[in-house]
Amino acid sequence: MARIELEILCRKLPGLVCNGHNNVRLGLQLGDEVIADVAADAAEAKFTVIIDVILSQGEHRFDFRGAAVHGKPGDRFIYLSWGERHGNVWQMFRRAKLKITAPMNLLVEQAIKSGVPLVAEIDMTDVKGGPICGSLKTNDVRWSV
Repeated sequence: MARIELEILCRKLPGLVCNGHNNVRLGLQLGDEVIADVAADAAEAKFTVIIDVILSQGEHRFDFRGAAVHGKPGDRFIYLSWGERHGNVWQMFRRAKLKITAPMNLLVEQAIKSGVPLVAEIDMTDVKGGPICGSLKTNDVRWSV
């Protein structure tokens, strides 16, 4: 098992007002809790996640685990949640699914060997000007080490 750092750089946030919501924020989902949320009018949001990387037996691919990792083996992902915070209460209305899967094997290997973070850069505004949501497509995310 190895441990890597994943930096999620969220750019081009859509702003505070969307679909009847007036104080939109973006946060990282850990289990059922959303943490480190930032106002959606910020220049960018940066989330850092520690991920355990395990070589899956028999399939020669990596599996990922950690507090922010969701899903089943072969279909792991990180949730970026859109919502509003009222005191300690988070009210989610959308979320984006950042998949961390086998096609990234070379970059994961580079991150393990170098100790340099794996980086995901995402433009967080969809084509209609609202918060991007659902499973992020390959061209929505720019991966690097």
